[in-house]
Amino acid sequence: MALRLHELHPIFAHFPLVLMPLSVASDVAGSMTDNYFMRSVGRMAMPMALTSMALTAVTGVIAQEGVKASREPGVAQDFLTTHRNMNIVVFGATAALTVMRTRQNKPNGMYFALAAGTGLALAYTAYLGGEMVHKYGVGVEAARGVDHAHSPELKLKNTGVIARTKVGNLASGLARAAKSLFRGPRFPALRGETPQLETADDSRYYYSEKVSGFGGVEREHDAAGHRHSEDDYGGLHS
Repeated sequence: MALRLHELHPIFAHFPLVLMPLSVASDVAGSMTDNYFMRSVGRMAMPMALTSMALTAVTGVIAQEGVKASREPGVAQDFLTTHRNMNIVVFGATAALTVMRTRQNKPNGMYFALAAGTGLALAYTAYLGGEMVHKYGVGVEAARGVDHAHSPELKLKNTGVIARTKVGNLASGLARAAKSLFRGPRFPALRGETPQLETADDSRYYYSEKVSGFGGVEREHDAAGHRHSEDDYGGLHS
C-alpha cells in the first residue's frame, strides 16, 4: 500500500525532535568546556530545527484533516487539539531561540532557560502525538483512523487529487487552529474542558473530561455544560 498524505507528518516530526536537543546539548557542552566547535554546532543546529519544525507544522495541519478517532474520540480530540496548539507555541519559542542564538557568540542564561522550557514542551507534545497514534489509533488504517477522502495515496496518478487535497486541508486546518486558539479550547489535555460531539444518530451530548497524568481520564457528563461545536473543538473527522 502506498504512503498516504497524512503519513508525511510523522516523517518530518522526527527532525526537530533530534535537532533542537542537539543544538542545546552542543551549546551546553561548548559553554562548559569553552569549545568553539561545539558552540558552532549549537548555533547552526537551531535554525535547522526551526526549519524542520515549519515543515512538520505544515504537514501536521494537513494531516489533522485526514485522520479519524474510532476509539475514545473525545480523548483523542483533546490530545490532537493540545498537540497542535502547543506545537504552535513551541514553534514561536524556537523562532525566538534562533534569533537569540544567531546574535550571541556564547549563549547566556536566559537562552538556556527558554531552551529548557521549550524542550520540555516539545517532549510533552511529542508524547501526545505518540499516544494519539498508538493508544487511540488516530491515523492508523487498521484502527479505522484514516479519512481516505482527505488523505489520498501518494501516487503519480493522484497528482491532481493530492494537490487539491493539500490546499483544502491546509485552508480548513489553519482555520480550525485559529478558531481554537482564539475561542478555545486551547489545551484541553491539560485541564478539563467541555466539548460538544455528535452521536451516530446526530443527537448531541455534552461532557467534560480531565486528563490526568499520562493518559488517565476522568469523565463527567453534563447536559447543561458549556458548548463548543465539533468544528471549534477538534481536528478529527469521525
